[in-house]
Amino acid sequence: MSQALRGKIGRLQFLALGFGTVVGSAWVAILGEWLVAAGPGGTVLGLLAGGLSVALIGLCYAELTTRVPETGGEFIYALRIFGPRAAFAVAWMTLLMLVAIMIFEGIALAWFVSRLLPSMGQMSLYRIFGEAVTWQGAAIGVFGAIAVAWLNWRGGTFSARVHSVLTLIFLVGALSLMAAFFAFGSFSNLQPAWERVADDRWWRGALWIFALSAILLNGFQAIPQAVEERSSSVSLRTVAGTIVASILCAALFYVLILLSAASMMPWHELAQADLAVVAAAARLPGGGVWVDVVLIIAIVSLFKTWNGVTFMAARLTLAAARHGLLPAPLARLHARHGSPMVAVLVLALINILGLSLGRGAIVPLLNAASMGMTAILVAVTFGLLRARQQGEPAAYQVPGGQWTIRAALVLGSAMAVVAFVDPWFAAKGSLPLEWQLLIGWLALGALVWVRMAQPRVASLPV
Repeated sequence: MSQALRGKIGRLQFLALGFGTVVGSAWVAILGEWLVAAGPGGTVLGLLAGGLSVALIGLCYAELTTRVPETGGEFIYALRIFGPRAAFAVAWMTLLMLVAIMIFEGIALAWFVSRLLPSMGQMSLYRIFGEAVTWQGAAIGVFGAIAVAWLNWRGGTFSARVHSVLTLIFLVGALSLMAAFFAFGSFSNLQPAWERVADDRWWRGALWIFALSAILLNGFQAIPQAVEERSSSVSLRTVAGTIVASILCAALFYVLILLSAASMMPWHELAQADLAVVAAAARLPGGGVWVDVVLIIAIVSLFKTWNGVTFMAARLTLAAARHGLLPAPLARLHARHGSPMVAVLVLALINILGLSLGRGAIVPLLNAASMGMTAILVAVTFGLLRARQQGEPAAYQVPGGQWTIRAALVLGSAMAVVAFVDPWFAAKGSLPLEWQLLIGWLALGALVWVRMAQPRVASLPV
């Protein structure tokens, strides 16, 4: 019998774990990319459409969590509903998404710290994907990866408490920043709202943001991953409700930060800035101080998401190892802290190795993660339809029943189509980096399956 994870995570910690993992550093790192792609109008439309879609899918996760209250999330749902082959595929694609975000956060940390401390200097190691990788950036990223691994080594309850504190600090800072933007900005800077900087139509950029919302609003899955570690006072219905609440709060945050930052200066100019939110903050009275505030808020936000994604990845790895689809040592728990210690260490090593991709890989990493995530969202939604045919009513059921689930399936499928196809338009005939990352990851997964997982499938307890 596998050891159960231990914890006492409360309801507010669940909400902080969900929202705090969803909202990371993308609002600082790529807000300018959103404006270049779709302008303010298209960006808001893409975010709202993506928020609605992910919220509907979140309802499906909520019901599945009450049906299968076990660590493992998407993997465990697929295992119970479809069997080990589908479960391995789901786990591997989910790990692609989680690992990509972990690497992204490490690269972004080095970027933000270099802006906060420009006197630190930059000694280039090499160039890749059009950007330099420096000794200083590599060291900062490695430090961050070790710090996040330590948080998760200490166990789920400790990690969730730190996560809650970081989320509170972030909220106070971010709300203050947006209030200042709205107070000193002008909505005339958002005009014309329906125009694109690049030579393309705004709606194509809006479609990209719609599909990217699978990642921008990803992280709510940390809640079902923590279901085994909930306090005895937290019901399954409460866990289900926090899933949807975290998605809606995050979508609202993205829309507000976009509108408030773009009100500070003509959005065409803002879109060309290296870090758009930082450029907007520089226009506030006492701009130098506000720039530092933005960067500090971004670093806090980054760490909470990095922690949450590592939390998810470690528990997914643990669940797959429990059921024989990954090496058994990955299911080993720390004797004192009850944490999946081997999984945490392995993920930290992968995270550190991935930092070698550098800043030029940030958008491709997010796009690759989006490809993996949209595929998983479709699989989970379809899985709920199958689960309803196989089992009894759950403690929490999706409002609207099968009509809502089918709507989520259609919207999720649309996100997946855009996520997989859009990189080809940007690559203009060459093999997109996103697809290179995906193909390499799938090839590695096929090797793991053939050499280790497949021989065990016949004897797996499902």
